Amino acid sequence: MKKYTVGDCVRQGFLAGRHFFVFVVDGGIDHNAPIEKIRDYLKEEILSNVQKGYKFESVVWSNKFKGFLVQVQKPMDF
Repeated sequence: MKKYTVGDCVRQGFLAGRHFFVFVVDGGIDHNAPIEKIRDYLKEEILSNVQKGYKFESVVWSNKFKGFLVQVQKPMDF
């Protein structure tokens, strides 16, 4: 199974004491599926493979990338 890391992201940054990154999930689920089905798919299949320490923040469909943009974040101490 694919590991989702910062190296695979399409965008990353620091904001308000946290580091975030966004990656594309481009298969496995229809973007017109009910949100509950999308949530369950992400929870069971994707989020367990996100780089250690990062937690789910948001998900949106992207026509540009033809997939879901999933944003995860981790608190950062400076």
